[in-house]
Amino acid sequence: MQYDTNVDYLTVTFRCAKEWADAVKEIDKFCQLTGKHRPWYFYSYSGYSQVGSEGHLATGKSSRGGIVQCSGDVSDLLCREWQRWLPDKAKFTRLDLAITFTLGRPLALVRQACENPRDDWTVILPHGDRGGGTLYVGSRKSASFGRLYDKGAELNQALAADQAIETNYLWRAELETKQNCARAQFSEIVRSQARGDLREFIADTVLTWFSGRGVYLPIISQSSSIVSVAHRAVDDLRTIKWLHEQVRPCIWRLAENGRHDDVAEALSINPADFNLSEPRRLEPDFNQFSFFDQLS
Repeated sequence: MQYDTNVDYLTVTFRCAKEWADAVKEIDKFCQLTGKHRPWYFYSYSGYSQVGSEGHLATGKSSRGGIVQCSGDVSDLLCREWQRWLPDKAKFTRLDLAITFTLGRPLALVRQACENPRDDWTVILPHGDRGGGTLYVGSRKSASFGRLYDKGAELNQALAADQAIETNYLWRAELETKQNCARAQFSEIVRSQARGDLREFIADTVLTWFSGRGVYLPIISQSSSIVSVAHRAVDDLRTIKWLHEQVRPCIWRLAENGRHDDVAEALSINPADFNLSEPRRLEPDFNQFSFFDQLS
């Protein structure tokens, strides 16, 4: 029984344009993503978004002020470093907490929960060999909304067969909160950071929310941190994508500049055995890491 927790999504709005600009400037100092900046539009806001293996970061402004939106490791980082960029009058419109966990043995948690369904549950059950399914708890329009799904099955869509994660083994539970509920969650995050028990706070909050709605997850919040084949496989995916999208174009540029043998030597390859295939040019606006961002 192992698990990890994180703040998985964050949206904050600003009524003061200067406070927003100062916040974005400060965020740029400690949050560096690898992806390109792209135009971004969200309701009345316009600005730029950036996608990387760590998640996404989007910032925009409007006549009403500004917005900061992020996901994955980026949102977790911004919550931990809130004192560096977040003014008191900023408004939280969304904050998600997540717990990713493995169990001692595979358990069909969604199928088990469906033995006693509730009216506000929505279930997606694929064929058994394609994963354990997804359970949605509550309404997306409400102040809080939950998702429980087979994270391993999602990752398997991109993993090689010999790296596949066993069905019903790696699970993820997410708690999406909005408006006042999101602000309250952030206040608790600040207090738990001061106490040094943020990991336990997130785990307790998510587990308590689900159990209060009839979904009981077999996790103890003091369990050890997760160390699983899934994380190692995901790291491999990141590395392969980095080689494909970042290193490959550099190798071709150097080779075209007559540095073929230097490249081979740098990669510990015999130049005589180093044959480059015909390059497939990347589009000028290629969205780096866009595929992996779907896995976060």
